[in-house]
Amino acid sequence: MKLIEIKCLHCGGSVTIDTFNNQAVCDYCGKSFMLEQPDGQMLPPPPIPAAPVPTPVPSPPSEPVAAPLPVIAAPPPPTFVIKDAVLVKYNGKGGEVEIPEEVQAIGKAAFASCKGLKRVITHRGLRSIGASAFLWCSALNSVTLCEGLESIGESVFSHTAIRTVHIPASVKELNQFAFNMCSSLEHIEAAGILTTPIITTGSYRKRCEEKWLSQGKKCAYCGGNIKTIGFNVGFVCKSCKRPIIV
Repeated sequence: MKLIEIKCLHCGGSVTIDTFNNQAVCDYCGKSFMLEQPDGQMLPPPPIPAAPVPTPVPSPPSEPVAAPLPVIAAPPPPTFVIKDAVLVKYNGKGGEVEIPEEVQAIGKAAFASCKGLKRVITHRGLRSIGASAFLWCSALNSVTLCEGLESIGESVFSHTAIRTVHIPASVKELNQFAFNMCSSLEHIEAAGILTTPIITTGSYRKRCEEKWLSQGKKCAYCGGNIKTIGFNVGFVCKSCKRPIIV
């Protein structure tokens, strides 16, 4: 195809062809004139370029869905919770329980309200039993206290089913309410000399009343008369002030 240079018909300057409107515009004088094809028809407007197809933007990779974590059951609590040689909590079911050798003291209410506890065995390394340690252990009917024990606190065996108990000679401090409200208690045996009267209730109290009061018994240490003390009835010598036990 032969190309023809087009000049302005008025000044001969270069023209700019506006194919969309079929006209030419002079770049110098600004005159415009129409363009025609050889057959007299107007030049067709140039095709409108198609809109560019947007390049698809890849979506970011989706984060993997984490698998649910398995449910791990908490481990059961230890049977004995021991801190600094003190047994602070018993989590067992009861039955017969032997105090671990490393325990030097049983803490306050460590076994309290353990309904399945029936028997307790201590060891020579145990030095003290804290207040209410076995309170409301209603099935507890036997306890073995070994030499080396020095202190028994308040209400340690209250509301238990203990019938007899041996208090070692090593005991220096026995709270007078240690066996309070033990309705099944029948006999307390003390290897040493106690410094406090024992206050309790039930058959033990009745036995004391019969033996020491009704029968006119005397103090085994000095021969003095026996008197009752305390709301729940305890017994002490009027003369030497020593506690009286059966």
